[in-house]
Amino acid sequence: MDRTGHAAMLDEGQLQHMSRNIRDLIPGETGPDVIKDIDTILASVYDAAATSSASVTYRVAAWNTLSAALERCSQHPDADTRHVIIENWWIRVFNLYLAQAQFVRPKSAKQLLATLTTVLRLTERDSIRDGAMNHACRSIVEPLLAGQDDARVKTCTLALAHFMSTGVVSLDAVMRQYSVVSSGRSSMDKAVDQADVNALLGELFRWMGRADFGSTIAQLVSIILDSATREQVSTHNNNNNLGNEPGRSLWSSALQQATREDSIDIPTLRVHLLPTLFKRSSSDYHNFLHTIGLRDLLDPRLRTTDDLQLRLLCASLQAGKDLGILSETDRRDIFYQDGTVYLPIRGVARLLHHSAPAVRLTALSLLTTSRAATRPISPTTLNATKRYLCHFFEDTDADFRSEVCGLVQRLIDRIRAITAVLARQTSHHGSTSQPINNAESAEVLRYHKDFLVWLSRFLRWELRPTASYQRHIMGLKCILIAARSGLDDTVARGSLSKSALGEAKWPFRLHLLNRTLCGLLLDRIVDPFDDVRQTAAAILELYPPDNGEFLRQTELALSRAEHAMLESGRADQADGVAHLYALLPSRRQGDGNTSSRLLHWLESMISTAQADLSEAVARCPLHGLLTSMRYISERSQESFFHESEYLVRLVEAFDGIWEVVKPVLCDDAPEGYTPGHADHTEEISTKDTLSYCWRALKESSMLLSTLQQSLIPAESRLSRQLSDLCFTQLAELRHRGAFSTVAQTWVVCCLASRNAIPEDGQTVLEQYYASVLSILRNKTTINTRRSAGLPSLLCGILIADTDGQLLKQTFADLESIARDEIAPDAVQEGSLPQVHAMNCLKDVLKNSRLGENSEQYVPVALRLAADALQSRAWAVRNCGLMLFRAVIDRLLGMNSAHTEGEARMQRRLSSDQHPQLLKVVFGLLQSPLEAPEVASARSEGVFPALQLTERLRIPEVHTAGMRQAVRALMGSPKWHVRAKAAHTYATFIGDDEAVEAFEDLLRATTTSQNPLHGALLCARQIIKRLIPGHGHLLQVERSRSAIQEERPLYMTLIVGGMNELYTRNACPLTKAAYVDLETDLIKTSDQLSISDAAQLNGPTIIDLSWTLTELWAHMEKDGSAVALRLALSRLLAGQLSFTAAMSPSVQRGIISLLEALSKHDADACTAFFSEATSILERSQGVAEEGFRTIVESCDDIGRQPDVSLRLRCEVLKLLLCVDSRQPKIVVTPSAVTLDATIPQSPSQLFLDLHLQWRAACIERAVCSEDIISSCLTKHIHGWADCCIAAVKGEAVHSRDAAALALARLRSTWTVLGSTPELSQGMLKLCMTTYDLLNDDDEDIRLLAATSESHIRATDNGMAYAGEVEPAVASQRMLGFMVRRWPTDPDFVREALHRAFHGLDYDNPNVKLWLHEDAETNTSLFAEEKQNLYIDEAREVKAWSQVLMSLPPTAVPKRAVRHLSQNVTEGLDALIFHATEPNGGSLGWSSQSEHFTLGLRIIYGAQYLLWLSTVGISLAVRPSTLRYQLATLAFGQSSPGCHALLRDEAERVLLKSTLDKLFAVHSVLRGISPR
Repeated sequence: MDRTGHAAMLDEGQLQHMSRNIRDLIPGETGPDVIKDIDTILASVYDAAATSSASVTYRVAAWNTLSAALERCSQHPDADTRHVIIENWWIRVFNLYLAQAQFVRPKSAKQLLATLTTVLRLTERDSIRDGAMNHACRSIVEPLLAGQDDARVKTCTLALAHFMSTGVVSLDAVMRQYSVVSSGRSSMDKAVDQADVNALLGELFRWMGRADFGSTIAQLVSIILDSATREQVSTHNNNNNLGNEPGRSLWSSALQQATREDSIDIPTLRVHLLPTLFKRSSSDYHNFLHTIGLRDLLDPRLRTTDDLQLRLLCASLQAGKDLGILSETDRRDIFYQDGTVYLPIRGVARLLHHSAPAVRLTALSLLTTSRAATRPISPTTLNATKRYLCHFFEDTDADFRSEVCGLVQRLIDRIRAITAVLARQTSHHGSTSQPINNAESAEVLRYHKDFLVWLSRFLRWELRPTASYQRHIMGLKCILIAARSGLDDTVARGSLSKSALGEAKWPFRLHLLNRTLCGLLLDRIVDPFDDVRQTAAAILELYPPDNGEFLRQTELALSRAEHAMLESGRADQADGVAHLYALLPSRRQGDGNTSSRLLHWLESMISTAQADLSEAVARCPLHGLLTSMRYISERSQESFFHESEYLVRLVEAFDGIWEVVKPVLCDDAPEGYTPGHADHTEEISTKDTLSYCWRALKESSMLLSTLQQSLIPAESRLSRQLSDLCFTQLAELRHRGAFSTVAQTWVVCCLASRNAIPEDGQTVLEQYYASVLSILRNKTTINTRRSAGLPSLLCGILIADTDGQLLKQTFADLESIARDEIAPDAVQEGSLPQVHAMNCLKDVLKNSRLGENSEQYVPVALRLAADALQSRAWAVRNCGLMLFRAVIDRLLGMNSAHTEGEARMQRRLSSDQHPQLLKVVFGLLQSPLEAPEVASARSEGVFPALQLTERLRIPEVHTAGMRQAVRALMGSPKWHVRAKAAHTYATFIGDDEAVEAFEDLLRATTTSQNPLHGALLCARQIIKRLIPGHGHLLQVERSRSAIQEERPLYMTLIVGGMNELYTRNACPLTKAAYVDLETDLIKTSDQLSISDAAQLNGPTIIDLSWTLTELWAHMEKDGSAVALRLALSRLLAGQLSFTAAMSPSVQRGIISLLEALSKHDADACTAFFSEATSILERSQGVAEEGFRTIVESCDDIGRQPDVSLRLRCEVLKLLLCVDSRQPKIVVTPSAVTLDATIPQSPSQLFLDLHLQWRAACIERAVCSEDIISSCLTKHIHGWADCCIAAVKGEAVHSRDAAALALARLRSTWTVLGSTPELSQGMLKLCMTTYDLLNDDDEDIRLLAATSESHIRATDNGMAYAGEVEPAVASQRMLGFMVRRWPTDPDFVREALHRAFHGLDYDNPNVKLWLHEDAETNTSLFAEEKQNLYIDEAREVKAWSQVLMSLPPTAVPKRAVRHLSQNVTEGLDALIFHATEPNGGSLGWSSQSEHFTLGLRIIYGAQYLLWLSTVGISLAVRPSTLRYQLATLAFGQSSPGCHALLRDEAERVLLKSTLDKLFAVHSVLRGISPR
């Protein structure tokens, strides 16, 4: 190599050679030219390492060589030479590491960082080392505080952690630089105190909320804390390390502050940071738990209002349990002993029904997990789990349910370990040396086994037909966990879980996979939900292959499922049939016969479809058979695809299916296409036909994929035939769902074809590629925005191409086609070759399997997209926009190229890494305006360019030019362009230059209104940074305190510009923007700042009187003055919100103004109230006097008959917001009225708001009146009737409004309970609340749970009864009503109706109910029931328990007599139906209606038997009821009845028999012997 210089960049081979021979290149020589030669070598290597557009392997070679060269220099024997080289190059190389470490492989970056560390440690000169260290610290700290992109901060975090862990950088040095960067003050002579370290830790904690390198941050935090412990930091006492507060750790306050700001991700915190912090000191952990409210959480009388702190507490508890420093105890208090925090079990158990899901999960985790896996679980814990586990299964959050499944898995594994140890203790105790301990061990073993028995029964009950999807899937998953745990010895060893194969074995066995469970699983095999079907099938596969009962039930279920599938053609039923077919072949001989029979049946159906498509849609669903054949192939040990005759017939079937579906799915509008030969009737719609064709093609394509993967090389002809068919389908399909499915099969076909022998010099892939190009160049009409299946065709070919040559050719060919000139007569067309070419490029870039290979072509696509954005053809511009977004998504690694939001919170792109980006952005922002269509094109290209500008790190040399280009766009004639450009320009402005930039923006003159408007919009963006909730937490929270002093400057600048920007300005639109600017500033202020600013001389925009005058002056004006009135109205709302005092005359003037405004401009008046509501919701420092005036104006406006509905709604929203505010705003009595006028033809929104406002008025009236008047009683009754009717769906109000209205009542519940005239109304409202607790909407259930807590507070006299999970709240609501109205006839009547639903009436004809099977639903699209949450079976059980909690005499004798007769008839009917052939799996009792009716009859028998035990005579002998229950539960005909019905009958019978035996025993004991 020539040491005199390098004219060209080193190639990869040269770099590798230099790395291997670095000692020869940099020998240990001395002399005048040595330093120059070494500089030359380092410069060439540095230039290579800094190349931004190089390949990954080139960068690895360059960075490795740079590391080797720098390390060699540090070992140079000559000290002066060594120091000069290090002084010249260390900082440059370190800056390179910070800038580009994110773009190279981690190993190379880590090697360079280690080399930099070694070099710095070996440096003898303190000046060089200190200078490099200070530069490194400052360069690392600045990105942490500036809120730059995640990747840069991760690099800095890694560097700082490495430097500090190796001792190169001290904590003192870091903190001094932190003080300089954060406050601008030099503190080089000042030692670091606790506040400085807390501030740095807070910055690191905040990054946990937006970064994906939590482990790196945790490592750095640990290093900082270790350093802080070692170093002596000056405080008031120089002997203290950090001067910590007693009982508080160094990190505690910083962590709490970051949590309060909601800038931290709790799951990441729990996994990475909390273990690092807590394992340092268990006493600090104990103190921290108390600091964040542990005692408050465990106290049921206290309300936990801070959700963020609650989540932090839950994460801390779980982290402590995982570390083994938290445990549970039977004691009732919290205590700390031997390094462990102990929590009372009862206190934790109460959290199992907490309203917050995170708390419930934490409680379950604390109770069921332990680091000591063999420590027995207490009976209290297991009983609490039994009581509340059912509520965990119904949660709608899938992540929550997944966590519960994980805890159940850990619980079962723990019980296995516990019982294994206990069994060894009881069996190897020697000669009864410790009989007491052995007895205790046996007792512990027994109750653990009893829990598992209970769990198996509970899980079976969760599979009842009426249960929700959540319960079904949770029950199935937990059954699968239990079955694979080894608890059932019939499960094959190969199917057991990994933990079950360990050393710990079950000392006992439970027969989980029994006949009862088999029937329940077969019912779920045709469930509407796919994962339910799959999980049920997975459990059924665990049954032993020689189980005859299983085969019998499965074959019976298959015949019934096939019948249902043929009747309806539904996909879920077809998939269930396929699962059943897949279960059977592996358990009997003649597997091939099944497949052949299915194929024959398939051919018959295809023939029917070819002859009459309508007939096929009605009764020949192809997809069920195709799915069955696929499942059989995938699950069988041997494939049936190797029989030549079978293969030929199957391929012909594929062709036949394509012939059937092609006319429908290849039409440009397949949703409404009707084939000419199809005879559509009312029963068979075009929707049914489309669904039939799509499902047939989908399943045939998936079967084709399975077949293609199983073919052997000798069957290449068939493979090519299948691939050609798939190509044809993908090229011609127009239905998006169809070609999306076929696209996956096409990839399989291409992978199978890549090894095919070339024909005529071309490989199969090349032939397919030529066909795709032919479609493009022949201008094939494809009238879809995404070019149908054409991009998928190309992607499949490129995925299979291994050498990358086709990919290179693809980009060249597609770019050529995309850049072809468009003929003038084709500009308005949509199906252009250019469009299809760009769509293909877009999909290639977005395809994850082509990611690494297509990386080098991103610049090509970017340039093409930028050029397309300025095309004259709209279709090309639209595709260019989508391609542009795809490119940016690719560069950012996320789907957020076009998302709005604070730019500082988003990942940033480096122009050094992507130099072409800057040129493209400049080109889009500075393109000339030549013609209207070009101007339109420019507008479409400006938006992605501006969006990208906000995400681009622009070099300082280009910053001025970029600002100038964006500033020019702020003067665009198009409003939306100005607004976007203003937003982008504001992102260029840092906090340190905000005031100066704000002043510059306000210097805009009125000579040109568009630039002025853009400048004002940009100024608003600067002001909005100061409003709470806007901006980036890492920077804005700090800026808010720093800029607090600058607010008067902003106010002065705005007022100073009033003469030019408002008084002399003739444009109402820019005047409105100026007024809105002042409104935004007011939102950042408090009362003091406004009053201080009001001391300025002369009437200004901030004066309330000026605003009133301007509104009166513009009251009658039309046109553009409307926008100005809107702005002035918003300004008035802001001023009043912070006006602490005003004269009565001003108050009257404001009320008169708003009244006039409501008549002349309702929109402006609406804007006033909307702004006032927004301020009240967000700000805590509003003035009560000003809001009282606003509320009084609401009263006057509400009395006007002709006020618009929209204005009325905004008024009600404000009043409701005022009512909800804490602390309350004192409202004058005139503003609180129950006599509100309802306008004619009210909207739904108004009626809902009005219902809530009536509730608020009732609550205030009840609180203000000592004696409830008759008028108020009347209003309460009327309001309650509206709420009740709304929940029943019989009123104009919505259920949401009723729930919100009920949640507003607090003191009213006490009055309702204590006033006899309102007692019945309270009962109805309690029933309504119970119904809301079972609503389908989770938000409504949560609101109802809040109402239930208020109602329950009246029962125990507590001010707060504690909010619980809605399911638990519904149970407690029942308990409250039983205690409050045990003998009330209305309550008893309602309980009877809900429990037995007509069985207590005369002649309900129960036999007829059971004879009338629910009609089989033959519709293709099944209708869901209105409420998917409510479980009829659970309701029957709950209300039957309510009846047994009432006094026996509460139920009328007539009702008991009717119930006796009907229950007896019902049991006879159940026994009779159990003998019929339509019983068993998928039979009559599996239908929800009949299952519920069966439960009503059984629970009716239970209630009657209970009445007999308490002395109530029945119309039927109790022994008769017991005999009927025994016949149903144990009779020979019982298998025809649902398994769960038999279980319930057995349970009721057992309970009644035991009660009878106990009664006889008591009598016998009372008889004295003769």
